Amino acid sequence: MARIWKILRHGAPDQWEDSIPEESLAEGQLVVLLGRLAASHLPPVATTPLPRDAPRYTTSLTVKNDRLGNKCFIVYASGSRVHYIATLEDTPRKNAPPC
Repeated sequence: MARIWKILRHGAPDQWEDSIPEESLAEGQLVVLLGRLAASHLPPVATTPLPRDAPRYTTSLTVKNDRLGNKCFIVYASGSRVHYIATLEDTPRKNAPPC
């Protein structure tokens, strides 16, 4: 059965979610994507080059399994409470019986 990465945004007033087939992204690419999404909520950076000692944002990555045993990535960017969670899930079957 095919699986998907279900990506959800948390910590923002508006909801957002997306799904990406597991085979279309390597895990490293997914982590980079989540980091970029999280950093997109930080204040804009000046267009001029930053001095060497200027603070830069960092991202934190947590990898764990959810309650159902599905792999889960959580990514925060420093300075923002908005974060993204990607969970590896089975693709919903068509005509599956309701829960």
